[in-house]
Amino acid sequence: MIAVSLYEEIYAAMEEAFVRRAGYAPDEASDLGIRMGALAAQLEEQAQKIEELSRQAYPETATGLYLDRHAQVRGLARKAGVCAAGSLTFRRDTAAGYDVLIPAGTLCQTTGEAPVRFETTQDTVLPAGEVWVTAPARSVEETPEANAAAGRVTVMITPPQGVTAVSNETPFLGGAAPEDDGALLARVRVSYQAAGNGCNAGYYRQLAMGQPGVASAAVLTGRRGAGSVDVVVFGRGTAPAPEQLEALGDRVAREREIGVDALVRAAEATPVSLTLEVAPMEGWDFAAVSRECAQSITELARDLAVGQPLYLARVTARALEADGVLNCRVAAPAEDPRPLEDRVLLLEALTVRQMEVV
Repeated sequence: MIAVSLYEEIYAAMEEAFVRRAGYAPDEASDLGIRMGALAAQLEEQAQKIEELSRQAYPETATGLYLDRHAQVRGLARKAGVCAAGSLTFRRDTAAGYDVLIPAGTLCQTTGEAPVRFETTQDTVLPAGEVWVTAPARSVEETPEANAAAGRVTVMITPPQGVTAVSNETPFLGGAAPEDDGALLARVRVSYQAAGNGCNAGYYRQLAMGQPGVASAAVLTGRRGAGSVDVVVFGRGTAPAPEQLEALGDRVAREREIGVDALVRAAEATPVSLTLEVAPMEGWDFAAVSRECAQSITELARDLAVGQPLYLARVTARALEADGVLNCRVAAPAEDPRPLEDRVLLLEALTVRQMEVV
């Protein structure tokens, strides 16, 4: 069956109405036919706009600016992106007899087909007689791809004079893209399901989750006495930056109800070590398989919320999803790691070793 366009439906209806009234059908090439065609095209365009507006009228089907407006009705706003933070270590082959300046804004990047750029955030001096110095840095782009593992940033785009090499000795963490429609819609849904009324945990959780750099939040009441509220937050794999915590603290102080002693703080990290045994499929390289497993499990751990356990069954399931994995098991720990309600689990060490296939 040949699909009929909306334009054709409108034109046919107009032509049918004209025939009923005039007693004859206008020729499409005539002045009247051309006018009817132009009107049908305009009506089609307006019908499409009406359909789009009806779709944007409800949060569940709204997108972009329209979803932002639905969020504003609920007191929410789309979260801005966050640059990944870390440090870069600059080196010389031999020590110089003078200070070497590494200016703020020095650009470096990762290797690979889709490099991510990083810049130093303050002037740093490599002292005379030294061969290395570490400078604070952040990603140029607000993207999760900027959460670079240690040793990934090795290319200098604007090399300082006298510096021969760069690397990141520790990972860059905390990078996040601006909140997408799916994440914002999820927060809008929560605002309807557990409406904040200014004096419940849901109210403070909504405030916290709207702060850039915050990926999870726990609200604890009465921990410091009657009327106290602790808003405990954490980012994705790292604590929010001090300025983000300060901004959230200021907002909570302004919007808390009268008589409440509200405190915003970052969750303390509880380190966790995992040992995973993996059996690769026949013909697969164990080193490549183990790297993919490690990367996938590291991502799983970074998504843990404040107070959330790390279920070993999820670790096993994530490892089995990696390409080339025949079998796997968690050798240690023996039980699911469980943090206190105001702490977050942080993967400190992950060992992947080869599992014998019986």
